[in-house]
Amino acid sequence: MITVTTCPICGNNKFTPHLTCGDYSISKEIFNILRCSTCTFTFTSPRPDTEEMGKYYQSDIYISHHANKGGIIPWIYRIIRDMQFVNKTNIIKRYTRENISILDIGCGTGAFLEYCKKLNWNVIGVEPDQDARNSTKEKSITVYDLDNLNTSNENYDVITMWHVLEHVHDLDQRMKQLSKLIKEDGIVIIAVPNYKSYDSQLYKSYWAAYDLPRHLSHFSIDTITKLFDNHMFKLAEIIPMKYDSYYVSIKSEEYKGANKIMGFIKGVISGLKSNIKASRNNEYSSLIYVFKK
Repeated sequence: MITVTTCPICGNNKFTPHLTCGDYSISKEIFNILRCSTCTFTFTSPRPDTEEMGKYYQSDIYISHHANKGGIIPWIYRIIRDMQFVNKTNIIKRYTRENISILDIGCGTGAFLEYCKKLNWNVIGVEPDQDARNSTKEKSITVYDLDNLNTSNENYDVITMWHVLEHVHDLDQRMKQLSKLIKEDGIVIIAVPNYKSYDSQLYKSYWAAYDLPRHLSHFSIDTITKLFDNHMFKLAEIIPMKYDSYYVSIKSEEYKGANKIMGFIKGVISGLKSNIKASRNNEYSSLIYVFKK
């Protein structure tokens, strides 16, 4: 296990406890979340190192890598995923021209890039999981492992990380990679959970989007903006991911021990409440951020 000694956003070394949460999906181990006393950035510490972390992903719980399975949940996932592809590409179109180049870091099995390819965009993926990379290659999409982020001399109009940044061990290194790879007039699009949402406050240590220990960073609007500002990126837009509150709330009910039917009903109600409250303060369960260099 690695103990974080310095805040990656402000450099402070004084932290306060935020929550103690279990890994409800795989290992059943207990982990701690700390908060920086200066900038309020919250993070998992102690945490598994990069080599040890692999065992915490060994589960079909990560549906994005197993979306072709049968059953009602994968079916619902595919419908929402395809709807989100339209929303995501519409965001990109607002900031770019035709025939753009796009790098998707953490591309999974390449479904998003496959959709982008149909728009005649030049697509490249980066994915650490070998099985997922193989699935992406089967779609005739070029995909690399993480080492390519350090060695590539290419530049891209758009870089996307859909629910990926929260998994990154070294935030400073990743930010330097983004700065190197993005074109001068390019955009970086980040989607991450928001721990200040209503559903987070409701479920507390059972909030599924904490997803310990896989999620290492737990962002708010303020802290992710500070992180990118430190590396000369400016926030251009924030867009809610309204479907996430329902999925996260249903999973949180499951972690609390609710049966499937009641957990589904209560989760949908909680997700709806979260979106209604967020319509007033923008604290949605998950948010998409568009940053410009």
